[in-house]
Amino acid sequence: MKKIHKFLIISLLTGLVATSAKSQEAIDLILRPFQVTLFPPVGTNGFDSKDCVNKISLNVFWGVHAGLEGVEFGGFANIEREFVIGAQFAGFGNFNRGNLKGLSFSGFMNTASSVHGAQVTHFINIADEVQGAQVSNFMNVAGTVRGVQVGFLNIADNYESGVPLGIINIVKKGYKEWEVSGSELWNLNVGYRMGVDKLYTQFMAGSNWKEENSFLGLGFGVGSRFGITRYFKASVDLISYRILSQSMNHDMNQGMRPGMNQGMHERQRATMLEQARLTFDGRILGHFRWFAGPTFNLLIAPYSYPEELITDHIKPKMIYSNTSGFSSVRMWLGCSGGIRF
Repeated sequence: MKKIHKFLIISLLTGLVATSAKSQEAIDLILRPFQVTLFPPVGTNGFDSKDCVNKISLNVFWGVHAGLEGVEFGGFANIEREFVIGAQFAGFGNFNRGNLKGLSFSGFMNTASSVHGAQVTHFINIADEVQGAQVSNFMNVAGTVRGVQVGFLNIADNYESGVPLGIINIVKKGYKEWEVSGSELWNLNVGYRMGVDKLYTQFMAGSNWKEENSFLGLGFGVGSRFGITRYFKASVDLISYRILSQSMNHDMNQGMRPGMNQGMHERQRATMLEQARLTFDGRILGHFRWFAGPTFNLLIAPYSYPEELITDHIKPKMIYSNTSGFSSVRMWLGCSGGIRF
């Protein structure tokens, strides 16, 4: 994690800080109440900027300072060699070699050795240790996390507490498991879970093959896993499937214009299955675990008549069924089971 941190800082900022390079010998820090820098060393702190800790700091383009104890604004970048206590705002990025206690907000990237507070940006946050939050529109990278990562892609070595909130959550020492299962709906359902036990995301792909009415389902969901005993665990999952039907009803084709027919079939393919699942699992051998449990299923299908629904072929016992206008809503209880590894 530290290697990634240093590589990204060097590759992005070598050209910016070359004019202010200095040895790593111990120095006495200089406290300054206020500073303005165009770019190093053109500013009120001059060549002393790398030794200065500022209360209020304004970097028109970018600035390189020893630390911050207050608030800092950078048109392009803020670079701190020692620490940050307070808040930073930058158009491109905040780059801290030491600890951050407070907030780093930028348009593209934030880095720090450790974070006690929050990093917020559009693209990527990087830290060795996070106690607080990393929030990004795209990616968060951390070593040890005690808090939360919010982004499309979250990467961490370990979660001591808290959860990742994203579409893809990769935790090196977290929860990762494949699943192969079957149910009254799917002849074969394959899934992958990733994240931590408290909250994980999962990607599913199911298939039901019939001679004339085969269909596929692509799903995404979230879940939580908890222990019952030393050997048994339980999981609660919420999964949303998009059903892709392979069947065609020729009666529906008659008397329709090609464009109209195509549009209606496109809408019919947008059949959605919302599923809540409770499963219990136990160890079989090594990393293999069996699992089984009940499911609650809600099927919402546009343009159901005269097309047949997938439930017309699996024939579950409905607890609710209603067709009105161009939509059909059906609910039933089912079950699923398989292996995880």
